[in-house]
Formats: sequence, C-alpha cells, structure tokens
Amino acid sequence: APDSALAGFPEVDAWLDERGVAAVILRPDHYVWGVARTVDELPELLEQLAAQLGSPPPS
Repeated sequence: APDSALAGFPEVDAWLDERGVAAVILRPDHYVWGVARTVDELPELLEQLAAQLGSPPPS
C-alpha cells in the first residue's frame, strides 16, 4: 500500500498487502475489529463501528 498513511512503516504496508486490504481498525487490545478491502469501503466500516459504539456516524 504505497499510498498508505503509514507509508513510513514497511511492516504495516506488508501486513495490509498480505491480506489484500486498504485499511484496518484495531481494538485497544490490538485485535482486528474490521478491515476495508478498498478505501471506498472505509466509510461504511466507520459507520458500523460508530453504531456499535452508540455514537453518531462520522460526517
């Protein structure tokens, strides 16, 4: 993921690339909460997270 926000972290880029995902949301205990295969899937994933947390969806 050369255009990753974490492009300076090759381990993160490798992890994302190995799994074929563009983004990941990690829980505070470092477990994966969810992934987005494309950047376009990220808003829906964030809405799901907001709903689970009982927060209004991000705008």
